[in-house]
Amino acid sequence: MRILVIEDNLELNRQLCGYLRENHYDVLAARSEREAVNELRKRGHSIAIALVDLFLPAKAPGLDDRKSGLRLIELMTAHYPWVVSVVYTGYAELENAAPCLESGAFSCWPKGGDPDELLGVLSKAEIKYRKEQSARRSTGRGSPEEP
Repeated sequence: MRILVIEDNLELNRQLCGYLRENHYDVLAARSEREAVNELRKRGHSIAIALVDLFLPAKAPGLDDRKSGLRLIELMTAHYPWVVSVVYTGYAELENAAPCLESGAFSCWPKGGDPDELLGVLSKAEIKYRKEQSARRSTGRGSPEEP
C-alpha cells in the first residue's frame, strides 16, 4: 500500500517515512505543497493514502501557508478521489482540521500522537480505499492501478 507523506519538517518527515516503511508501507515523501502536487501528478495513480500536514509551505508566492493542507485535500478530492487523505497536525491546530474533514479528509491524527494509533488510522484508511476501489470496479468507473 503506497502512502504519500506530506510534512515540511525534514526530521519529522524522515521519522514518519522510516516508521511507515518499518511497518511495510511503500512510502513517498513531499516537504511542501508544490512537491506534493508534483508527486500526485507523477504517481497519483499509485497512491492509496496521503498523510497531509495541515500547514505547509505554499506552492506559489502569495498563497496562504495556513491553507496549504486544505488546498491539497480539495485537490485530491476533486482530481484523485481514490486517495484517502489523513490530516496530520499539531494538537493546538486540531480545530483547524475541521475544514479539511469537511472537504473530504478521512481522518485526523495529531503530531506527537501514539504511532500505534496512526497505524490504526491508516489501517482504517486502507479498508476505505479497498472498499472504494471495489465499488469503482463494480460500477465501471475508472480506477487507478492497485498501489
